[in-house]
Amino acid sequence: MTIWEINRDPWLGEFVRLQKNMNNLFSTLNENAPSSELFLKRGRLFPPINVLKDDGNYKILAEIPGVKADEIELSVQGETLTIKGERKPEILGDNVSYHRRERSHGSFQRSISLPEKVDSDKIGANYKNGVLTITLPLDKASGPRRISVSTE
Repeated sequence: MTIWEINRDPWLGEFVRLQKNMNNLFSTLNENAPSSELFLKRGRLFPPINVLKDDGNYKILAEIPGVKADEIELSVQGETLTIKGERKPEILGDNVSYHRRERSHGSFQRSISLPEKVDSDKIGANYKNGVLTITLPLDKASGPRRISVSTE
């Protein structure tokens, strides 16, 4: 025999239990999921970039501190730009131990898809104060053009 309480839905307890379990599940996932800051620290989204478009060019600004300009490799294939390189670890003395270590090192690669074709023969790159600026002129041939219609 089931005893019913007045003004109490018999399924309410099950829904409350389900809600608690779902909240626990999402709390656990949020604690274990890496944030975007951790992605940057671990090199998964390194280098951080900004992509801009001005009159006829895309500009990509990438922060790559601690890497020499001749150690950065750029390549363009189709509408994808790839930045490769390696940040080498600092070599300290034998008697040095870290109190805190947040700067990462190791090889990195970042590919950026561009929304339009670029003229790969005219790409320029400048590296100053740890910021790589890549200028990618748009390919004029792939831009909009007028097509005339002939009559027969």
